[in-house]
Amino acid sequence: MIRKYLSFLTLALLFLLFTHEETEASNQKVSLTLPNGATYYGEMKNNKPHGKGTMRWGPSKVYSGDWYNGQRSGTGKYISDRLPEDMKIVYEGEWKGDRPDGTGVRKESNPIWVNSQNY
Repeated sequence: MIRKYLSFLTLALLFLLFTHEETEASNQKVSLTLPNGATYYGEMKNNKPHGKGTMRWGPSKVYSGDWYNGQRSGTGKYISDRLPEDMKIVYEGEWKGDRPDGTGVRKESNPIWVNSQNY
């Protein structure tokens, strides 16, 4: 009886150890530069941003938040400093299919120059 209990306990501990290692591996963050010059730092799955991460498109655009299968999806924050230099757009909220979708707040520093189609 004690041997069966010890065998079960050993198997349970091994399972927990291997499960814990797999979880850590899937949450590892990577840093990469894409062919278009954008940089990404965060979690990946199937060689695409997936999980939590940050993408930068040059010095003026950045998104930090949730990714799903290479697209912004979930919650996140997008900041765009556009020309002229005094204009800034910040959107913080829900995303789906790489577009703002659902509940969110958009702030503009100079609304005269805004084209809401350019995310």
